[in-house]
Amino acid sequence: MYKIIENYLPQKQADEIESVMINPPKPIDPDPVFPWFYMPHFFTHVFYERRGMEEDKLFKGINNTILARLEKEDMKDMDLLRVRANLYLKNPQPVFSEPLSADHFINQKVAIYYVNTNNGYTLLDEKIKIPSIKNSVLIFDGEQHKAVSQTDENVRVIINIYYQPRRSITSTY
Repeated sequence: MYKIIENYLPQKQADEIESVMINPPKPIDPDPVFPWFYMPHFFTHVFYERRGMEEDKLFKGINNTILARLEKEDMKDMDLLRVRANLYLKNPQPVFSEPLSADHFINQKVAIYYVNTNNGYTLLDEKIKIPSIKNSVLIFDGEQHKAVSQTDENVRVIINIYYQPRRSITSTY
């Protein structure tokens, strides 16, 4: 099961996120570089990791925009597991990632925020193509999925948000 929400954020916020993550820095920017880290076949940036990592300094911006709406609608009574961005470079032919599971968390859900529009896509269940459309969010259960690179734009940028139902702790005496 999956859900797509278009026009997820006000246009100004979507443009700001795209500008920070994709556009080249201006000479007067005090902190001009969005840090990307190379992984085989793509670049990544981890904003938040539940397992012992401190929040990234850029996490506040994501938390105040994308996550704020998710928490109101789709993440009620949920625990955040990881927030990370992926950047894929343009390829002459689409490149399919290895099947991605949402990091093997139990009862996990995944939300993917599409930072820019391009002809890359997310492939669910080996047959459902979800296009990369700027300012849209794909929400699905944590089944396996694949990222498919674009051939039209220089970069494809997405933000992956992994979360799961909050565990209730009950004790009996």
